[in-house]
Amino acid sequence: TGTSGSLTHAAPIALTVTAGGGGGGPQIAVFDATLKAPSCALVGSSCDSGPTLLVGRDGKGPELNQPNTVGSTCADGTSGTFHVDESNDRLKVSTLDGSPLAAGKTVRIEATVWAWTSPANDHLDLYFAADALNPTWTFLTTLTPTAVGAQVLSATYTLPAGAQQAVRAQFRYQGSASACTAGGFNDRDDLVFAVSAGPPPDFTAAVSPTSLTVAQGASGASTVTVSSLNGFSAPVSLACSNLPAGVTCAFSPPSVTPPANGPATSALTVSVGAATAPGTYALSIVATSGTGGTGTTHSTPLSLTVTVSGGGPQMALFDATLKVPRCAFVGSSCDSGPTLLLGRDGKGPELNQPNTIAGTCTDGASGTFHVDESNDRLKVSTLDGTPLAAGKTVRIEATVWAWTSPANDHLDLYFAADALNPVWTFLTTLTPTAVGAQVLSATYTLPVGAQQAVRAQFRYQGSASACTAGAFNDRDDLVFAVQ
Repeated sequence: TGTSGSLTHAAPIALTVTAGGGGGGPQIAVFDATLKAPSCALVGSSCDSGPTLLVGRDGKGPELNQPNTVGSTCADGTSGTFHVDESNDRLKVSTLDGSPLAAGKTVRIEATVWAWTSPANDHLDLYFAADALNPTWTFLTTLTPTAVGAQVLSATYTLPAGAQQAVRAQFRYQGSASACTAGGFNDRDDLVFAVSAGPPPDFTAAVSPTSLTVAQGASGASTVTVSSLNGFSAPVSLACSNLPAGVTCAFSPPSVTPPANGPATSALTVSVGAATAPGTYALSIVATSGTGGTGTTHSTPLSLTVTVSGGGPQMALFDATLKVPRCAFVGSSCDSGPTLLLGRDGKGPELNQPNTIAGTCTDGASGTFHVDESNDRLKVSTLDGTPLAAGKTVRIEATVWAWTSPANDHLDLYFAADALNPVWTFLTTLTPTAVGAQVLSATYTLPVGAQQAVRAQFRYQGSASACTAGAFNDRDDLVFAVQ
């Protein structure tokens, strides 16, 4: 209305009031006469059917516009009494961080149900659909109430891409899960809500540690972590670039698939050739998803410092002739690393098993990885940090995995002065004191010999020998150069 003195004129303007103040914040659904279900037309941080739209079910309670399923395609059961027998009374979908509903976001579904006097017989099946106009229902989970009467049951999932999505709650008495299970006491309700496209799915790549110092002829280890962004979940292949001459990379596994909004890791081994020139090199870890021009690639730097062979800590490499991990150069220690010996025959990822010299002592094949016995790592090091040499006192460290009754497990340690023709000398037997991973160690004096070896036998019961038969027994050797 416009007024000037005694003159007044009016012009019409139409005002449409939407739920939740116009989007962005919490939204309260209204019944959509086309979809025939409660709907939030604007994108918000949540969509709630509210306390009245879904209360009860067909003839059992005041449920408005029943059955409140998209297209009315799934009718409710008509048996029983309101708020004595089963009903789903409310549905809400909300982001965990309070931001607007968007593809790739993790959301929580909350269903307010009324459970019968034997709640263990009731079950809530939750489904979601990326396209509410043509719903293909994806099963999320089944929840069982723990009390009689009203309660809220909830679960989380990641929103797919789709501008108008839906969730379905089926609250049923006995029976089995489906998007529309027949039953006289069963109630189905849908909730439709707007979702923004959000940023596109993507991923990041990181490496830890970010720098390695490796001697000529040795190797170093790092870990690559690929993390999902915005719901990304697809295979990502890994590779190294800018490698200097004589340096190679190996990934285990070479490709990872992170879960939506979660991480996946791969073990990286960088092997340096004996002839690689000493110096510091800038490598790149390259992570690629997809192929050709449609692929997505991210890289992260890795610094590699190559030192003159020998002297410092040495990481073993698998020796195809001896068939065991071996440190070819003299150093202050020789370590099999975290991956070469992990597990045993078929029980874990042990590479090149059985990892005994010439494969002469096989592992037991019974049990379960990291439930039953395994020797997972071996390390030999001088006590004073000087190079391994005849007459030096050294420590053997064996990382073992003990069974649930660790007193029944025993670690037998042996050494040999000549790894090419080993005559095993018994050192000691150690018994773990706890379940699971632990390091057991002992010391001895290095004999004369340019290429020596140690053996760790981790056994269940039985008696000590260099190769005791047993279905749960694991034997591993480590060969190392000695001055």
